[in-house]
Amino acid sequence: MNEAEERFRRLMLERGAKVLRSGWPDFLVITAAGSALAVEVKSDGDRMRPAQVRTFEALEAAGLEIRVWWARRPESLMRWREFLRITTDGRNRSGSCGVGERIKAAVGAFIHPDKR
Repeated sequence: MNEAEERFRRLMLERGAKVLRSGWPDFLVITAAGSALAVEVKSDGDRMRPAQVRTFEALEAAGLEIRVWWARRPESLMRWREFLRITTDGRNRSGSCGVGERIKAAVGAFIHPDKR
């Protein structure tokens, strides 16, 4: 990061913004209808990295749709959380990224509301 980029990053952080530099999707697609969608391309053995999960969560919270094109299922663009669930059960090579545990807790609370 050069000096100007670092100054900009600090300024945004001081203003309460979240600044992301890693984990970006491979493509930003503008459809024929004019909508935007981010697409991550994964080969057969690929998994999500923790930085990708953090970035995808932030982009999704900001309203951007995130999809994964997976070589194992080339006929569709799946939701990124579905890819994460299928390929890693919420985990990756670097260890837990926390998403699987949060999903399990949410499902458990839904199935057993009396155990909150």
